[in-house]
Amino acid sequence: MAKRISQETFDAVVKENQAEFDMAVDDAIADAVEQFEKQGVDLSNILRENVKISDSLTALAAAASGGDGSGSSSTATPSGKVLAGVQQLETVLAAEPLDRAAAQSVANELEMLLSTDDLALRLLAGSKGLFPLLMRLVHVSGGSSEEEVALCTQTLATMAALLNGQPDLVTPPPAVASAEIVPEAGFHPDVHAVCTVVRANIDRAELVIAGLRCVRHACVKHELNRQTFMANDVVTMLKNAITSHSAHSGVVSLSSQCIRTLVLDDDVRVPFGKAHDHAKAMVNDHGALDILMKTLKSDMKDDAAATTELCLTISRLTIRDEFCKLLVQLDGLETILQTLKLHSSNPNVVQACFSLLKAMSGNDDVKDAVNRMNGFPVVIGLMNDHIKNPSVAEQGCATLAALALRKPANCTQMVAEGVPALLSKVLAVHAAKPKIAHQVCMAIRNLVARTPELRDAFLQEGVEALINQAMSQHQECQDSGKGALRDLGCKVELRELWKGKSTKQVISEE
Repeated sequence: MAKRISQETFDAVVKENQAEFDMAVDDAIADAVEQFEKQGVDLSNILRENVKISDSLTALAAAASGGDGSGSSSTATPSGKVLAGVQQLETVLAAEPLDRAAAQSVANELEMLLSTDDLALRLLAGSKGLFPLLMRLVHVSGGSSEEEVALCTQTLATMAALLNGQPDLVTPPPAVASAEIVPEAGFHPDVHAVCTVVRANIDRAELVIAGLRCVRHACVKHELNRQTFMANDVVTMLKNAITSHSAHSGVVSLSSQCIRTLVLDDDVRVPFGKAHDHAKAMVNDHGALDILMKTLKSDMKDDAAATTELCLTISRLTIRDEFCKLLVQLDGLETILQTLKLHSSNPNVVQACFSLLKAMSGNDDVKDAVNRMNGFPVVIGLMNDHIKNPSVAEQGCATLAALALRKPANCTQMVAEGVPALLSKVLAVHAAKPKIAHQVCMAIRNLVARTPELRDAFLQEGVEALINQAMSQHQECQDSGKGALRDLGCKVELRELWKGKSTKQVISEE
């Protein structure tokens, strides 16, 4: 098992490089990384830019206070405005009774400042305690009057801007940075408050959108937050949002994004997450696939943006064989093919539909059904139409590979529909894209592995030379490329890395 270190240890080495060797911060970080990697240390849990960010925060704070230590506040800079806004909000909250109009005005100004691409400003606001102040506003503005709803909506919008890029504000990470286990998630007053206030105002689209953005930003790259939101019944909130606003593109799209965020496994600080468990719970316990498919087939069928989000989300939830069968029962295949025809000119929708079709093709019966429903000409035709789009090309080739796996009849039909010419064209157009080349090779392997009589159709299109070219350009294509050449019956050089022979060692006796 690789050795790991804490964030504090890494930061200390960076600062030592700066102090002892007069290195610039970037050089100090690079040197620290090199030294630790030579020692076999796993740095996947380390924020390498932490010292640089800390220095930026110090500079921002100094600029905001005038830089001369006099304490005179300057609001001419963005950092000064952020600090002044945090102080104003704290003053407003301390007053009795609460001036809701003033609180909403300050929160609005802070949202505009924090909605830029400047992460340092958000980090500065977070370090000055803005998040707990906003949570206090959520707790006191949960009424039903128009004034309270407006304040709550603005507070959630500001919170969403603040959480973008710093989800640790919700549930801080364990004290030991190298902890192997995520703490047990359970009731969390702040998370519960956000979910409750959104559920209580589920008919107000603007407030719901602000709350959904909070959930999405809080759960990206943060496994503990994901588990905490799941433990505080965020799925019910998402279900209610979709069913109550099934004709609202913004709510449906954001709800779909939140569902996908909850089934991510992108937190490098933990060895494993509960993405699979979350997806299974959403489908089995909450009927997520049924709700999403109904929305896709009815209210959102003409909305390209929402359709894209729904298809991507359904594909992320289709993780088990029984879920593939459930989608077929919900007319999933018919819906996909109809959606592809309806939005044939939109590459984003086409890519999302291909992703969903590939996920459903994990079930062998689905592959046969696609053939019976004449789905192959639709897929192949759209791939030809969008052949220059890398995302469509990659997902399309992956879909063809899934549909061909263990299905000789499908392979024969796809070749008859012109797949050999299509794949050779994709490989030629995207020769510089290793991921696309890999998917092309995988598709060719699946198409000819059980049907050697189809080899000539591919060889006549010159795929052998194209595969060899891809292998020479991209190391990532070595295994898939050699496998494709082998199954095509072409000459391929297979290196035997180890022959299983032990080396005898002679130990001299002294």
